[in-house]
Amino acid sequence: MLNGNYHIIFNMESFFKELSQHLGESTGECRKIWAKKIVEERIPIAPLLELLKEKSPVNSRFSWLLGDLCELNPDWFRPLLPELFLGRHRVNVLHYDRSVARWLNLAGIPEEIEGEAVDQLFEWLLDPKIKVATKAHSAHALFRMCKKYPELGSELRLALEDQRGKNTDAFRRLSVKLLRML
Repeated sequence: MLNGNYHIIFNMESFFKELSQHLGESTGECRKIWAKKIVEERIPIAPLLELLKEKSPVNSRFSWLLGDLCELNPDWFRPLLPELFLGRHRVNVLHYDRSVARWLNLAGIPEEIEGEAVDQLFEWLLDPKIKVATKAHSAHALFRMCKKYPELGSELRLALEDQRGKNTDAFRRLSVKLLRML
Protein backbone atom coordinates (compact mmCIF):
# COMPACT_ATOMS: atom_id res chain seq x y z
CA MET A 1 0.00 0.00 0.00
CA LEU A 2 2.56 2.54 -1.01
CA ASN A 3 1.05 5.72 -2.24
CA GLY A 4 1.95 9.39 -2.35
CA ASN A 5 0.65 10.05 1.18
CA TYR A 6 2.74 7.28 2.69
CA HIS A 7 5.84 8.70 1.04
CA ILE A 8 5.17 12.17 2.55
CA ILE A 9 4.51 10.72 6.02
CA PHE A 10 7.64 8.59 5.82
CA ASN A 11 9.78 11.58 4.84
CA MET A 12 8.25 13.73 7.58
CA GLU A 13 9.00 11.07 10.16
CA SER A 14 12.54 10.78 8.87
CA PHE A 15 13.04 14.54 8.92
CA PHE A 16 11.56 14.82 12.42
CA LYS A 17 13.94 12.11 13.61
CA GLU A 18 16.90 13.86 11.97
CA LEU A 19 16.03 17.10 13.72
CA SER A 20 15.41 15.51 17.12
CA GLN A 21 18.73 13.66 16.95
CA HIS A 22 20.90 16.50 15.66
CA LEU A 23 19.39 19.81 16.80
CA GLY A 24 21.06 19.56 20.19
CA GLU A 25 24.56 19.95 18.75
CA SER A 26 23.56 21.94 15.66
CA THR A 27 25.28 25.11 14.50
CA GLY A 28 23.60 28.23 13.19
CA GLU A 29 24.76 27.32 9.70
CA CYS A 30 23.16 23.88 9.94
CA ARG A 31 19.87 25.34 11.21
CA LYS A 32 19.80 27.80 8.31
CA ILE A 33 20.20 24.87 5.89
CA TRP A 34 17.27 23.06 7.55
CA ALA A 35 15.20 26.26 7.49
CA LYS A 36 15.89 26.74 3.79
CA LYS A 37 14.90 23.11 3.12
CA ILE A 38 11.64 23.52 5.07
CA VAL A 39 10.71 26.68 3.16
CA GLU A 40 11.78 25.50 -0.28
CA GLU A 41 10.18 22.07 0.03
CA ARG A 42 7.15 23.47 1.86
CA ILE A 43 7.55 20.97 4.67
CA PRO A 44 4.66 21.40 7.12
CA ILE A 45 5.88 22.95 10.34
CA ALA A 46 2.96 22.00 12.59
CA PRO A 47 4.13 18.38 13.12
CA LEU A 48 7.62 19.66 13.91
CA LEU A 49 6.31 21.84 16.75
CA GLU A 50 6.45 18.74 18.94
CA LEU A 51 10.20 19.44 19.12
CA LEU A 52 9.40 22.31 21.49
CA LYS A 53 8.44 19.62 24.03
CA GLU A 54 11.84 17.95 23.84
CA LYS A 55 14.47 18.51 26.51
CA SER A 56 17.08 21.23 26.29
CA PRO A 57 19.06 21.93 24.16
CA VAL A 58 16.91 20.36 21.39
CA ASN A 59 13.86 22.50 22.22
CA SER A 60 15.89 25.72 22.42
CA ARG A 61 17.68 25.04 19.16
CA PHE A 62 14.35 24.27 17.51
CA SER A 63 13.02 27.65 18.63
CA TRP A 64 16.13 29.18 17.02
CA LEU A 65 15.37 27.21 13.84
CA LEU A 66 11.86 28.66 13.90
CA GLY A 67 13.48 32.10 14.06
CA ASP A 68 15.51 31.25 10.96
CA LEU A 69 12.28 30.17 9.22
CA CYS A 70 10.59 33.39 10.23
CA GLU A 71 13.52 35.41 8.93
CA LEU A 72 13.50 33.55 5.59
CA ASN A 73 9.79 33.87 4.96
CA PRO A 74 7.80 35.88 7.54
CA ASP A 75 4.56 35.68 5.54
CA TRP A 76 4.72 31.90 5.42
CA PHE A 77 5.57 31.76 9.13
CA ARG A 78 2.87 34.21 10.34
CA PRO A 79 0.01 31.63 10.50
CA LEU A 80 1.97 29.73 13.17
CA LEU A 81 2.27 32.74 15.46
CA PRO A 82 -1.06 32.46 17.28
CA GLU A 83 -0.30 28.87 18.32
CA LEU A 84 3.31 29.67 19.23
CA PHE A 85 2.32 32.79 21.16
CA LEU A 86 -0.62 31.26 23.01
CA GLY A 87 1.45 28.19 23.87
CA ARG A 88 4.21 30.25 25.50
CA HIS A 89 3.16 29.14 29.00
CA ARG A 90 3.08 25.46 28.06
CA VAL A 91 6.61 25.07 26.72
CA ASN A 92 9.73 24.87 28.82
CA VAL A 93 12.21 26.46 26.43
CA LEU A 94 14.97 28.65 27.80
CA HIS A 95 14.36 32.28 26.77
CA TYR A 96 11.22 31.40 24.81
CA ASP A 97 10.05 34.96 25.45
CA ARG A 98 12.96 36.18 23.31
CA SER A 99 11.96 33.85 20.48
CA VAL A 100 8.31 34.89 20.62
CA ALA A 101 9.22 38.59 20.66
CA ARG A 102 11.58 38.03 17.71
CA TRP A 103 8.91 36.21 15.69
CA LEU A 104 6.36 38.96 16.39
CA ASN A 105 8.96 41.53 15.39
CA LEU A 106 9.90 39.78 12.14
CA ALA A 107 6.48 38.52 11.00
CA GLY A 108 4.16 41.06 12.60
CA ILE A 109 1.37 40.44 15.05
CA PRO A 110 -1.60 38.49 13.68
CA GLU A 111 -4.93 40.24 14.27
CA GLU A 112 -6.39 37.38 16.31
CA ILE A 113 -3.77 37.85 19.06
CA GLU A 114 -3.10 41.60 18.75
CA GLY A 115 -4.49 42.66 22.12
CA GLU A 116 -2.86 39.94 24.19
CA ALA A 117 0.41 40.16 22.24
CA VAL A 118 0.68 43.93 22.63
CA ASP A 119 0.06 43.61 26.38
CA GLN A 120 2.71 40.88 26.64
CA LEU A 121 5.26 42.87 24.62
CA PHE A 122 4.80 45.90 26.89
CA GLU A 123 5.15 43.63 29.92
CA TRP A 124 8.44 42.24 28.60
CA LEU A 125 9.68 45.71 27.68
CA LEU A 126 9.10 47.02 31.21
CA ASP A 127 10.13 43.95 33.24
CA PRO A 128 13.58 44.47 34.83
CA LYS A 129 14.21 40.70 34.84
CA ILE A 130 13.75 40.32 31.07
CA LYS A 131 16.87 40.13 28.91
CA VAL A 132 17.63 43.09 26.67
CA ALA A 133 17.26 41.10 23.41
CA THR A 134 13.63 40.36 24.31
CA LYS A 135 13.10 44.03 25.16
CA ALA A 136 14.60 45.13 21.82
CA HIS A 137 12.41 42.77 19.78
CA SER A 138 9.39 43.84 21.85
CA ALA A 139 10.13 47.52 21.22
CA HIS A 140 10.46 46.94 17.47
CA ALA A 141 7.24 44.94 17.27
CA LEU A 142 5.38 47.56 19.30
CA PHE A 143 6.76 50.35 17.12
CA ARG A 144 5.37 48.60 14.05
CA MET A 145 1.98 48.32 15.76
CA CYS A 146 2.03 52.09 16.28
CA LYS A 147 1.72 52.48 12.52
CA LYS A 148 -1.56 50.58 12.65
CA TYR A 149 -2.70 52.02 15.99
CA PRO A 150 -1.15 55.48 16.43
CA GLU A 151 -2.64 55.78 19.94
CA LEU A 152 -0.09 53.15 21.08
CA GLY A 153 2.66 55.67 20.38
CA SER A 154 2.25 57.56 23.64
CA GLU A 155 2.31 54.34 25.65
CA LEU A 156 5.42 53.13 23.83
CA ARG A 157 7.07 56.53 24.35
CA LEU A 158 6.44 56.28 28.11
CA ALA A 159 7.74 52.70 28.23
CA LEU A 160 10.93 53.57 26.33
CA GLU A 161 11.53 56.62 28.51
CA ASP A 162 11.02 54.42 31.58
CA GLN A 163 13.81 52.14 30.35
CA ARG A 164 16.41 54.93 30.12
CA GLY A 165 19.54 53.99 32.01
CA LYS A 166 18.25 50.52 32.83
CA ASN A 167 19.68 48.58 29.86
CA THR A 168 22.67 48.38 27.52
CA ASP A 169 24.05 51.17 25.36
CA ALA A 170 22.73 49.39 22.28
CA PHE A 171 19.23 49.39 23.76
CA ARG A 172 19.59 53.06 24.68
CA ARG A 173 20.49 53.85 21.05
CA LEU A 174 17.51 51.82 19.84
CA SER A 175 15.23 53.66 22.25
CA VAL A 176 16.49 57.05 21.09
CA LYS A 177 15.99 56.04 17.45
CA LEU A 178 12.45 54.77 18.07
CA LEU A 179 11.54 57.81 20.16
CA ARG A 180 12.66 60.09 17.32
CA MET A 181 10.46 58.18 14.86
CA LEU A 182 7.39 58.15 17.11
